[in-house]
Amino acid sequence: MKNNTADTTTITTTHTTTTIMAVNTTITTTALIMKKVVAALAIVIIKKKVAATGITSNIGVARGNLTRVVSGFDFEIQSFQSNPF
Repeated sequence: MKNNTADTTTITTTHTTTTIMAVNTTITTTALIMKKVVAALAIVIIKKKVAATGITSNIGVARGNLTRVVSGFDFEIQSFQSNPF
């Protein structure tokens, strides 16, 4: 009977690495999409508020809100440890 421990470990490690790469890609893509969506929404909000009320104060508020929201999407996975056994 052959011992397949080394082969199993290699397959598991490869699968884990692929999964981590997929997760990182998904998070990065989602963050980029969300930044674009937030920016587009902020432009609409700025246009509507400017049309409704004063120009300077509302643009300043919208820019401040946009900066806070967009900076909230800048995140990354710091460490990922997986033990399948």
